Amino acid sequence: MLHANHSNYELIKEMLPRLWAHVWRLTYDVELAEQLVHSACTFIVEQGLPLPSDKSPRLWLFWSFYRALRRVRGHDRLGRKSCDIKTQAIPKTGLEDMATATLDVRIVNAIRQLPNEQREIFLLVNIEFFSVSEVAYIMGITVREVINALATTHLNMSRTILNQIDIK
Repeated sequence: MLHANHSNYELIKEMLPRLWAHVWRLTYDVELAEQLVHSACTFIVEQGLPLPSDKSPRLWLFWSFYRALRRVRGHDRLGRKSCDIKTQAIPKTGLEDMATATLDVRIVNAIRQLPNEQREIFLLVNIEFFSVSEVAYIMGITVREVINALATTHLNMSRTILNQIDIK
């Protein structure tokens, strides 16, 4: 195992934009994302969290971030923000684009309305492309808990999206 050193610091710097984007998707709040990433990176560097030889640097960074986040924020890690995206953000270029953009808005709203842990797991699997076992490692939970959270997430998102459809 390597310990946080100059090369790990460089790794954090290199992967910082990806980590920040992930945290922004969790919070949808620029200031909160900045605070969380800063606190987590400071914790990672100060604690000298080890980089296992059998884990990818990307997996190590996300594991380290969630470990730091649990210490910084406790169990209820992220604040809830207003979930509605206004429809004027939808481009008005044509019917196909409008239908796709409307669906995109519904999906983003559904993701935003998920409980914190479900949103974190959903984003790690579907946006960051970690496997279920990698997400379990990152989050410090069992594979069964990840699978259950994903099933519940998909059900919750389906309900949210269906509730957003105006049936006349």
